[in-house]
Amino acid sequence: MDAFEEAFADASIAGRLGHFLVVVGVEYPHTRRFAERLARIALCQGKERRPCDTCVSCSVSLTLNPDYFFRSGIEADGLGIDDAKEFTRFGSMHSMLGGWRVVLIEGADHLNSSAANALLKTLEEPAPQTMFLFSAHTRSRLPETIRSRAMFFRLPLVARDSGEQASPDTTEDIVEKLNAYPSGQALDTVLSDWQRALQVRLRATLDGAASTPRVLGDIASLWKHIAEARKRVHANVNPRLIVESLLARSYA
Repeated sequence: MDAFEEAFADASIAGRLGHFLVVVGVEYPHTRRFAERLARIALCQGKERRPCDTCVSCSVSLTLNPDYFFRSGIEADGLGIDDAKEFTRFGSMHSMLGGWRVVLIEGADHLNSSAANALLKTLEEPAPQTMFLFSAHTRSRLPETIRSRAMFFRLPLVARDSGEQASPDTTEDIVEKLNAYPSGQALDTVLSDWQRALQVRLRATLDGAASTPRVLGDIASLWKHIAEARKRVHANVNPRLIVESLLARSYA
Protein backbone atom coordinates (compact mmCIF):
# COMPACT_ATOMS: atom_id res chain seq x y z
CA MET A 1 0.00 0.00 0.00
CA ASP A 2 1.51 3.36 -1.01
CA ALA A 3 1.40 6.63 0.92
CA PHE A 4 -1.75 7.89 -0.80
CA GLU A 5 -3.61 4.62 -0.17
CA GLU A 6 -2.58 4.75 3.51
CA ALA A 7 -3.85 8.34 3.81
CA PHE A 8 -7.05 7.32 2.01
CA ALA A 9 -7.51 4.39 4.41
CA ASP A 10 -6.93 6.63 7.44
CA ALA A 11 -9.53 9.10 6.14
CA SER A 12 -11.93 6.22 5.56
CA ILE A 13 -11.55 4.92 9.12
CA ALA A 14 -11.94 8.45 10.51
CA GLY A 15 -15.08 9.06 8.44
CA ARG A 16 -13.44 11.85 6.44
CA LEU A 17 -13.73 10.45 2.91
CA GLY A 18 -14.70 12.84 0.16
CA HIS A 19 -17.44 12.01 -2.32
CA PHE A 20 -15.68 12.56 -5.64
CA LEU A 21 -12.14 11.54 -6.61
CA VAL A 22 -10.56 11.36 -10.07
CA VAL A 23 -7.46 9.18 -10.59
CA VAL A 24 -5.46 10.38 -13.60
CA GLY A 25 -2.94 8.09 -15.30
CA VAL A 26 -1.62 7.32 -18.77
CA GLU A 27 -1.95 3.52 -18.54
CA TYR A 28 -5.64 2.59 -18.30
CA PRO A 29 -5.22 -0.91 -16.76
CA HIS A 30 -2.81 0.40 -14.10
CA THR A 31 -5.11 3.34 -13.30
CA ARG A 32 -8.11 1.05 -13.04
CA ARG A 33 -6.33 -1.35 -10.67
CA PHE A 34 -5.33 1.55 -8.43
CA ALA A 35 -8.92 2.90 -8.41
CA GLU A 36 -10.21 -0.58 -7.57
CA ARG A 37 -7.88 -0.73 -4.56
CA LEU A 38 -9.31 2.60 -3.37
CA ALA A 39 -12.83 1.24 -3.89
CA ARG A 40 -12.05 -1.77 -1.67
CA ILE A 41 -10.77 0.57 1.04
CA ALA A 42 -13.90 2.74 0.85
CA LEU A 43 -16.22 -0.27 0.98
CA CYS A 44 -14.40 -1.92 3.91
CA GLN A 45 -16.01 -1.60 7.34
CA GLY A 46 -12.94 -2.52 9.41
CA LYS A 47 -12.39 -0.48 12.56
CA GLU A 48 -8.58 -0.48 12.70
CA ARG A 49 -7.25 -1.08 9.17
CA ARG A 50 -8.69 -1.09 5.68
CA PRO A 51 -9.03 -3.25 3.75
CA CYS A 52 -9.36 -5.55 6.77
CA ASP A 53 -10.11 -8.71 4.74
CA THR A 54 -12.56 -9.90 7.41
CA CYS A 55 -15.66 -7.65 7.33
CA VAL A 56 -18.77 -8.42 5.31
CA SER A 57 -17.68 -6.12 2.48
CA CYS A 58 -14.20 -7.66 2.26
CA SER A 59 -15.61 -11.19 2.36
CA VAL A 60 -16.99 -10.88 -1.19
CA SER A 61 -15.11 -10.06 -4.37
CA LEU A 62 -15.36 -6.49 -5.60
CA THR A 63 -17.40 -7.48 -8.67
CA LEU A 64 -19.96 -9.29 -6.50
CA ASN A 65 -20.25 -6.56 -3.87
CA PRO A 66 -23.82 -5.15 -4.04
CA ASP A 67 -22.57 -1.72 -2.97
CA TYR A 68 -20.13 -1.45 -5.90
CA PHE A 69 -20.97 -0.29 -9.42
CA PHE A 70 -18.48 -0.34 -12.29
CA ARG A 71 -18.75 0.94 -15.84
CA SER A 72 -16.03 1.40 -18.45
CA GLY A 73 -16.20 4.21 -20.98
CA ILE A 74 -13.31 2.57 -22.81
CA GLU A 75 -14.86 -0.84 -23.30
CA ALA A 76 -18.24 0.71 -24.14
CA ASP A 77 -16.55 3.18 -26.53
CA GLY A 78 -18.10 6.15 -24.75
CA LEU A 79 -20.52 7.07 -21.95
CA GLY A 80 -23.84 8.77 -22.61
CA ILE A 81 -26.77 10.22 -20.71
CA ASP A 82 -28.36 6.80 -20.09
CA ASP A 83 -25.14 5.72 -18.35
CA ALA A 84 -25.19 8.89 -16.23
CA LYS A 85 -28.77 8.20 -15.16
CA GLU A 86 -27.76 4.68 -14.15
CA PHE A 87 -24.83 6.00 -12.08
CA THR A 88 -27.16 8.45 -10.35
CA ARG A 89 -29.83 5.82 -9.69
CA PHE A 90 -27.33 3.43 -8.12
CA GLY A 91 -25.73 6.19 -6.05
CA SER A 92 -29.09 7.22 -4.61
CA MET A 93 -29.87 3.75 -3.20
CA HIS A 94 -29.23 2.69 0.38
CA SER A 95 -26.24 0.49 1.14
CA MET A 96 -26.99 -3.22 1.06
CA LEU A 97 -24.15 -4.07 3.48
CA GLY A 98 -24.42 -1.06 5.77
CA GLY A 99 -21.32 0.82 4.63
CA TRP A 100 -20.38 3.07 1.74
CA ARG A 101 -21.46 2.69 -1.88
CA VAL A 102 -18.87 3.21 -4.64
CA VAL A 103 -19.43 4.07 -8.29
CA LEU A 104 -16.22 3.49 -10.30
CA ILE A 105 -16.14 4.90 -13.84
CA GLU A 106 -13.14 3.88 -15.94
CA GLY A 107 -12.27 6.24 -18.78
CA ALA A 108 -14.38 9.11 -17.48
CA ASP A 109 -12.79 11.32 -20.14
CA HIS A 110 -15.09 9.43 -22.55
CA LEU A 111 -18.19 11.02 -20.96
CA ASN A 112 -20.08 13.05 -23.53
CA SER A 113 -21.34 16.52 -22.62
CA SER A 114 -24.92 15.39 -21.99
CA ALA A 115 -23.76 12.71 -19.57
CA ALA A 116 -21.46 15.14 -17.76
CA ASN A 117 -24.27 17.68 -17.36
CA ALA A 118 -26.65 14.98 -16.11
CA LEU A 119 -24.17 14.07 -13.35
CA LEU A 120 -23.63 17.58 -12.01
CA LYS A 121 -26.44 17.64 -9.45
CA THR A 122 -25.45 14.20 -8.17
CA LEU A 123 -21.82 15.26 -7.78
CA GLU A 124 -22.83 18.49 -6.04
CA GLU A 125 -25.32 16.83 -3.68
CA PRO A 126 -24.31 13.16 -3.36
CA ALA A 127 -26.26 10.73 -1.22
CA PRO A 128 -24.71 10.05 2.20
CA GLN A 129 -21.81 7.56 2.18
CA THR A 130 -21.63 7.45 -1.61
CA MET A 131 -18.34 7.86 -3.45
CA PHE A 132 -17.80 8.50 -7.16
CA LEU A 133 -14.37 7.30 -8.31
CA PHE A 134 -13.41 8.29 -11.85
CA SER A 135 -10.32 7.23 -13.75
CA ALA A 136 -9.13 9.27 -16.73
CA HIS A 137 -6.20 9.41 -19.13
CA THR A 138 -5.78 13.16 -18.71
CA ARG A 139 -7.45 15.82 -16.60
CA SER A 140 -7.75 18.26 -19.51
CA ARG A 141 -10.21 16.04 -21.40
CA LEU A 142 -12.75 16.14 -18.58
CA PRO A 143 -15.39 18.88 -18.82
CA GLU A 144 -14.60 21.92 -16.68
CA THR A 145 -17.85 21.40 -14.76
CA ILE A 146 -16.54 17.98 -13.70
CA ARG A 147 -12.99 19.14 -12.98
CA SER A 148 -14.15 21.93 -10.70
CA ARG A 149 -15.99 19.49 -8.41
CA ALA A 150 -13.36 16.77 -8.04
CA MET A 151 -10.31 16.01 -5.98
CA PHE A 152 -7.53 14.68 -8.25
CA PHE A 153 -4.80 12.15 -7.72
CA ARG A 154 -2.28 11.74 -10.54
CA LEU A 155 -0.42 8.45 -10.99
CA PRO A 156 3.15 8.39 -12.33
CA LEU A 157 4.10 6.37 -15.40
CA VAL A 158 5.13 2.81 -14.54
CA ALA A 159 7.63 0.85 -16.60
CA ARG A 160 6.59 -2.50 -18.11
CA ASP A 161 7.33 -5.43 -15.76
CA SER A 162 8.77 -3.09 -13.16
CA GLY A 163 7.65 -1.19 -10.11
CA GLU A 164 9.95 1.70 -10.98
CA GLN A 165 8.71 4.93 -12.46
CA ALA A 166 9.48 5.23 -16.16
CA SER A 167 9.15 9.01 -16.15
CA PRO A 168 8.12 11.74 -13.70
CA ASP A 169 5.89 13.23 -16.39
CA THR A 170 2.29 12.33 -17.13
CA THR A 171 0.51 13.63 -20.21
CA GLU A 172 -0.87 16.45 -18.05
CA ASP A 173 2.69 17.48 -17.12
CA ILE A 174 3.72 17.43 -20.76
CA VAL A 175 0.81 19.63 -21.82
CA GLU A 176 1.72 22.09 -19.06
CA LYS A 177 5.29 22.22 -20.39
CA LEU A 178 4.01 22.83 -23.92
CA ASN A 179 1.86 25.68 -22.66
CA ALA A 180 5.12 27.37 -21.58
CA TYR A 181 6.09 27.42 -25.29
CA PRO A 182 9.59 25.87 -25.18
CA SER A 183 11.68 26.15 -28.33
CA GLY A 184 14.44 24.33 -30.18
CA GLN A 185 15.97 21.34 -28.40
CA ALA A 186 13.82 21.90 -25.30
CA LEU A 187 10.63 21.56 -27.36
CA ASP A 188 11.95 18.46 -29.13
CA THR A 189 12.74 16.89 -25.75
CA VAL A 190 9.20 17.50 -24.47
CA LEU A 191 7.74 15.96 -27.63
CA SER A 192 10.09 12.98 -27.32
CA ASP A 193 8.92 12.47 -23.71
CA TRP A 194 5.32 12.53 -24.94
CA GLN A 195 6.06 9.82 -27.50
CA ARG A 196 7.72 7.76 -24.76
CA ALA A 197 4.59 8.14 -22.61
CA LEU A 198 2.48 6.98 -25.54
CA GLN A 199 4.65 3.88 -25.93
CA VAL A 200 4.02 2.98 -22.29
CA ARG A 201 0.30 3.60 -22.72
CA LEU A 202 0.18 1.49 -25.90
CA ARG A 203 1.90 -1.47 -24.25
CA ALA A 204 -0.42 -1.26 -21.24
CA THR A 205 -3.47 -0.98 -23.49
CA LEU A 206 -2.50 -4.03 -25.55
CA ASP A 207 -1.82 -5.99 -22.35
CA GLY A 208 -5.15 -5.06 -20.79
CA ALA A 209 -8.82 -5.10 -21.69
CA ALA A 210 -8.88 -1.55 -23.04
CA SER A 211 -7.59 -2.20 -26.59
CA THR A 212 -10.72 -1.02 -28.42
CA PRO A 213 -10.35 0.43 -31.91
CA ARG A 214 -11.16 3.88 -30.54
CA VAL A 215 -8.40 3.82 -27.93
CA LEU A 216 -5.80 2.43 -30.33
CA GLY A 217 -6.90 4.96 -32.95
CA ASP A 218 -6.49 7.82 -30.47
CA ILE A 219 -2.96 6.70 -29.64
CA ALA A 220 -1.99 6.31 -33.31
CA SER A 221 -3.44 9.70 -34.24
CA LEU A 222 -1.67 11.49 -31.38
CA TRP A 223 1.64 9.79 -32.24
CA LYS A 224 1.30 11.00 -35.83
CA HIS A 225 0.63 14.58 -34.73
CA ILE A 226 3.66 14.55 -32.42
CA ALA A 227 5.92 13.09 -35.13
CA GLU A 228 4.81 15.85 -37.52
CA ALA A 229 5.46 18.46 -34.86
CA ARG A 230 9.01 17.17 -34.30
CA LYS A 231 9.69 17.46 -38.04
CA ARG A 232 8.54 21.08 -37.91
CA VAL A 233 10.86 21.72 -34.94
CA HIS A 234 13.80 20.40 -36.97
CA ALA A 235 12.73 22.64 -39.86
CA ASN A 236 12.92 25.68 -37.53
CA VAL A 237 9.22 26.52 -37.75
CA ASN A 238 7.99 29.06 -35.17
CA PRO A 239 7.67 27.02 -31.91
CA ARG A 240 4.49 28.83 -30.82
CA LEU A 241 2.81 27.81 -34.07
CA ILE A 242 3.97 24.23 -33.58
CA VAL A 243 2.61 24.02 -30.04
CA GLU A 244 -0.72 25.70 -30.77
CA SER A 245 -1.28 23.54 -33.86
CA LEU A 246 -0.39 20.33 -31.98
CA LEU A 247 -2.63 21.04 -28.99
CA ALA A 248 -5.53 22.12 -31.20
CA ARG A 249 -5.30 18.92 -33.27
CA SER A 250 -4.71 16.62 -30.30
CA TYR A 251 -7.55 17.90 -28.11
CA ALA A 252 -10.12 19.00 -30.68
